[in-house]
Amino acid sequence: MTPLELATAYGTLATLGIHVPPRIIDHVELRDGRKIEKRAGEARDAVVPAAAYLVDDVLRGVLIRGTAASAAALGFRGEAAGKTGTTDDTRDAWFVGYTPEILSLVWVGYDDNAKTSLTGAVGALPIWVDLMMHVQHRWAGSTFPEPPGILRVEVDPESGEQAVLGCRERVEEVFAAGTEPGPCSLHQSAFSRWWSKLFHRPREKPAD
Repeated sequence: MTPLELATAYGTLATLGIHVPPRIIDHVELRDGRKIEKRAGEARDAVVPAAAYLVDDVLRGVLIRGTAASAAALGFRGEAAGKTGTTDDTRDAWFVGYTPEILSLVWVGYDDNAKTSLTGAVGALPIWVDLMMHVQHRWAGSTFPEPPGILRVEVDPESGEQAVLGCRERVEEVFAAGTEPGPCSLHQSAFSRWWSKLFHRPREKPAD
């Protein structure tokens, strides 16, 4: 896969599921400002917005607590999503990251496929941060818009289920409506489990 192909795929996530083929020239403009040629984008819906947003949310975590968390120490300030990548034998180092307005991808490697001995976080991420800070005026202060059909639920990090009164720790996670987890089975009281079963019994299949 080429860097351009990979950037195009992640661009579909950045636009909440709208796929736009890449193009080099947007329009040709004369000195007086008249546009003599303009290429219209061939945008199409490729991913359900809620599904794309869930992936964006996971990839935002990469820059907060994941393999690209060092972006903050390198100077990046803003809301972004991204993914590091390191191929076998450290031959290639990758990082692709995006805000709602701009996406950039960095590949570090040799044309002869020699080892770089660099991971994506060490070799590619610092270049990405430097580039993004040079175009900070294009994305500063932006946040990812939340599409319809998204629920925010506090979950117990130990069980991955919806936090209840007995849960000591809880973190907020996002879910597509209808996929959110049930009450935490590790810390739910016996009475709460009985109450939940009483009012959430599966419907019996009608007889033929």
